[in-house]
Amino acid sequence: MSDFLPNNYSIDPKNIRFGFWFLIDTQGVILWDNIAGNTQSALMGQNICEYLALPQHLFSEYGTIDITAIEERSEQMALKIDDDTILLVETNGAKTENPHIFLLFCKDITQQSAMLDEMTHSLFETEELSKQFELALDSVQDGLAIYNEYGKEIFRNSANKRILGTTEKFEIFANLPSENLPFTLFTTDNTRITPANFPISRVLRGEEPDPPTDYIIEHANGERRNVLMHAMAIYNSVKDFAGGISIVRDITSEYRERQYNEILMELARSCAEMLNEQEIAQKAMQVLTKGLHLPNYSINVTDPFDPAFMHNLAIYFDNNLTADEIEYIRQSVETIKLSNLKGTLTEETIATGKARFNIDAPPIYVNDTLTKQIVPFYSAATLPLKYHDTIFGAITLGDSKPGNFYWDIGRQSLISAMSEEIALALHRARLYEQSQQLAFTDPLTGLANHRALQENLKKLLEESRKTGSVISVIMLDIDHFRQFNERFGHDIGDLALKTVAKAIHQSVRSIDHCSRYGGEEFTVILPKTPYDIAQLVAERIRQAIAAATLQIDSETMHITASLGFASYPQHAQKQEDLLKRADIALYESKHNGRNRVTGYTPEIDDTASIKRNAA
Repeated sequence: MSDFLPNNYSIDPKNIRFGFWFLIDTQGVILWDNIAGNTQSALMGQNICEYLALPQHLFSEYGTIDITAIEERSEQMALKIDDDTILLVETNGAKTENPHIFLLFCKDITQQSAMLDEMTHSLFETEELSKQFELALDSVQDGLAIYNEYGKEIFRNSANKRILGTTEKFEIFANLPSENLPFTLFTTDNTRITPANFPISRVLRGEEPDPPTDYIIEHANGERRNVLMHAMAIYNSVKDFAGGISIVRDITSEYRERQYNEILMELARSCAEMLNEQEIAQKAMQVLTKGLHLPNYSINVTDPFDPAFMHNLAIYFDNNLTADEIEYIRQSVETIKLSNLKGTLTEETIATGKARFNIDAPPIYVNDTLTKQIVPFYSAATLPLKYHDTIFGAITLGDSKPGNFYWDIGRQSLISAMSEEIALALHRARLYEQSQQLAFTDPLTGLANHRALQENLKKLLEESRKTGSVISVIMLDIDHFRQFNERFGHDIGDLALKTVAKAIHQSVRSIDHCSRYGGEEFTVILPKTPYDIAQLVAERIRQAIAAATLQIDSETMHITASLGFASYPQHAQKQEDLLKRADIALYESKHNGRNRVTGYTPEIDDTASIKRNAA
């Protein structure tokens, strides 16, 4: 059965507001139910239509059950359990992962209906409620209001007063202006409903009652609540029309829970398809702000290789800032020292690992300096991003104005669950990134490996062919490395390779690509760098290597390297030819005494193989 259900869906009757449930296909066949607890009931394998009086509007034109129609609103109908037991039930439906199978929930309202019938008969026979009936009605959680056939209110229970936010009586047929009511009624798509079109008004006019329908009530203070509302006609003991009952149920918590579950499912689906941290963060913020309607947000994570630094993955502020100002802030906090965030929500959350809600946060620090207070968070929430016990970032959300938002329990639960989902997705993306790094990184030096070199050079050459830009490639080889290895051993040889790799990396730009070609050979790709500039870079690398020292016991050793370089498109059009000609220039340096830089020229090509063998 679990194959049909969403992963986060529980059908434990304790967790839902309905007592019975049926797992049904669109033909109406009962696949499973809880009538007999966990054992198979007599209804399984039968058609639900033999036991439940489903109205015609719940069927499609093809004769199958319309799952969407059942899901959209509650219905009241008779359920036949066996020959001796027929119940009046309120039904509701929910889709499963399988589009042809759904869950039908049934709540037994037989006793409640019988009690209402008895009370209303007594009511309209006497025109007043006894204290016993008044106490009984006040104990009902649904809001009840009873009117006579003239639209005069006879009684409203406490739940009705609480849900509608009024203690004053009013007459339905008094043409009461909407502004005089303490609430306004809307459909779920925010269409306003006049009092003349309230469900109870239509019933008192003799119209056919609608099934229970979702509405939104907005109180005078601006608070909005989701309600399930319907009305029914009532008759006296001789079956004459005697008035109507308005029934309203506050379903705000259930509505939000359903809405929050949909948000979580959307987030889980979206993040499951992504393996890029920034894409995950951007998508998460889109889903989150749509669900909570908060305009300010930020997601920051620690650098996986240097936890002292943080990276901003997503940021937005609705403070009447221009696009340029938002972009400036984003670039300013894109990479920042964690110590520079001291006193902010992000720093505190990462330090403590605890979520905080309903606080007004200080502004963000930008580039070591507090530029100006243009990014405060009001009614803020900040939550850690963590996987198991490892905290690697924080989510911060807030309003742009004070006092507009409050983190109730439902919203706290939603953002907490979402932060866990986001953290899991980001952790998965980091694992993927690390696996990619391992596949393209030389484990000894930390530089890119030969495979990464070839792929990077291929991409850069493709881009250069489109843009017409220049690329230069430097090849270098450590001088006399074999004798060095034989004299001092492989451990010292490895140390020498690491020292050279560090010197190369510190001598080039962040957009340049350093890699270990193999053995004691290294390669540097210089995008958008012409031949004459490449010579300067190569000389800077040579000098950095020559300045580096190795302390071996009491002996200080120096390392030197021979370098050669060539440029695209000046010396080669193809990738393999560009690397080959840089290599030819390298061996020209070795042939001419080592510890020098040589640029490729066609003249040195003729004797290249002889010089390589001699080296």
